[in-house]
Amino acid sequence: MLRRWLEKLAGSNTLYYPGCVTRYALPEIQQRYETLLRRADVDFIVLPGETLCCGSPVKRAGYAADFEELKAKNLAVFARFSVRKVITNCPGCYHTLKHDYGLEAYHVAQILQPQQAAS
Repeated sequence: MLRRWLEKLAGSNTLYYPGCVTRYALPEIQQRYETLLRRADVDFIVLPGETLCCGSPVKRAGYAADFEELKAKNLAVFARFSVRKVITNCPGCYHTLKHDYGLEAYHVAQILQPQQAAS
């Protein structure tokens, strides 16, 4: 608990980033993941209306300049909200955020698994 307080004081947040398909086509799945993360006592923020597509489909389709534009816009939002770590349920977003953005990114299964093992 003290660590969370110190992280907040230092201006760092963990972002739950559901990904486009979850956000727009499957909002009930987003709500379920948010509920699971809260039950696991994960402290996170959501930024509806602030973040854009991570750009994975754009990059994989060969539109490098468009990808870099999306990446720059998202990184600016992450900086504005002091995002230090990102949790996502989308495998494409996970790969893109971790490897293409270079962020501390986790798939939701990596976060919830230790909680399940302890039960």
